[in-house]
Amino acid sequence: MELETDLEQTQRLVLPESLAAARSKVAGLVVIEGMNLGSTYNLSEGAYLIGRSPEAHIHIDNYLISRFHAELRVIDLQPLRCVVRDLDSTNGTFVNDKPIKEHYLKDGDKIRVGDHVLKFVYQDEQDLQYHAKVHEMIRYDDLTGLLTKASFYKELSREISRAWRRGYSLAVLMMDIDYFKRVNDTYGHLVGSAVLQQIGAIIRHTFRELDISGRYGGEEFITFFPETSRVQAVTGAERLRKRIADHIFRYESTELQLTISIGISGLPDDGNSLEVLVKNADLALYKAKDLGRNRVVLYTPEMGD
Repeated sequence: MELETDLEQTQRLVLPESLAAARSKVAGLVVIEGMNLGSTYNLSEGAYLIGRSPEAHIHIDNYLISRFHAELRVIDLQPLRCVVRDLDSTNGTFVNDKPIKEHYLKDGDKIRVGDHVLKFVYQDEQDLQYHAKVHEMIRYDDLTGLLTKASFYKELSREISRAWRRGYSLAVLMMDIDYFKRVNDTYGHLVGSAVLQQIGAIIRHTFRELDISGRYGGEEFITFFPETSRVQAVTGAERLRKRIADHIFRYESTELQLTISIGISGLPDDGNSLEVLVKNADLALYKAKDLGRNRVVLYTPEMGD
């Protein structure tokens, strides 16, 4: 018999029996490593496919993961009976770092598919919702829905390490809304906030799911494209630039059009560390501003002179 945790003992002692019975547990998955870190999936009874295919219930767009990589089946929640099964995936399914074909899960088990880790949790529903909200508050900017600068840096650092190990390229984009100060000065900060909120939505809807974006500060944004060369990144950057230029920003009776300038640096051509890649993308952004704004510019060594 497993020992009760301190929390379980406290709940058993403090809660009336009727209330304790009412607080039934629910199952969930929390992404603790990989893209969309901190995301939470609530699980009810039934089967869930994990894989790269858009048809998978838990969709992870990563080349290391098979189209239908594993199946998680919740047989019963009271008491818990939940099994994860590998679907003959290319790179295998692991639970607590051990390869499995089929494994019955318990609270805290860590499922690894590719380079993503999903923690299986079996908790009070309020606890699960609370942890999901904490992850969201810590990692995401409230206004734009993008990662905070600190969280973005963690993701970029991890991706740079992976790119070096596997010999992949990577592109970093620094972006700045043109003449944004005029928006605040002319229309006020409420309109400015609405613009930032809409910019965040356009970035999320324009780039791929595996591309990671953050709010760098003020009206500056930053993105990295995994497994993408600096030249390939121009296509995605131009798509964003055009969408923003064509978008009508609205707040109550105010309508306006804006543009964005974008600078790009790439691994390995323009640097091999987070600090250098961000600095060089920023230099390219300043060059885009100098050339008249509303454009995409690739970093060149002359910009650092």
